Amino acid sequence: MAGRTDGDFGGHAWRNEFHVGRTQLLSNGGTVTIDTPSTWSHGARDLLTKDLGVDLKALEATVEGDAYAPYSLRSGTLFNSERWGRDQLVIGESGESWAAYATRLPMSAASRAALVRLYTTTEDFYPGLTDAQKKEVLARTPYETYLREKLGLDDDALELVKRGTNGLWGVNAPEP
Repeated sequence: MAGRTDGDFGGHAWRNEFHVGRTQLLSNGGTVTIDTPSTWSHGARDLLTKDLGVDLKALEATVEGDAYAPYSLRSGTLFNSERWGRDQLVIGESGESWAAYATRLPMSAASRAALVRLYTTTEDFYPGLTDAQKKEVLARTPYETYLREKLGLDDDALELVKRGTNGLWGVNAPEP
């Protein structure tokens, strides 16, 4: 697999190209996630704010909370006919809960319930363990195993979770 990075016009600045056999894959690059420096390491934030002089408060003030509202953009999930029997686009409504959204997903009630649990639970799945012990257990547990055993996800629900990274990265979450 060979990789190359080319300049792109617009907001992402760079596009990463990869060739796997005869297939070309594209992925975002550059500043695609600069919008949330609060999640960055201290070193990365210091580089942005101290070394480059970016004023994060001033940057935040330029962003309107309803910037997408005039365009009526909403999120959605495509269920394709190859996997789900027919093509179906399920659109999320503004402010809709996961429980309400899940009722329209073309899968079993058990699959929908497991997804709602995944995206809404605050349950501690390792009660009695210290934070360090939990991290040790999780470091040795494949994510799919955790999702199946602790949250009850089946193949249909896992298929949806694996595609959850498509919107940002353009590829499925990696297989364990």
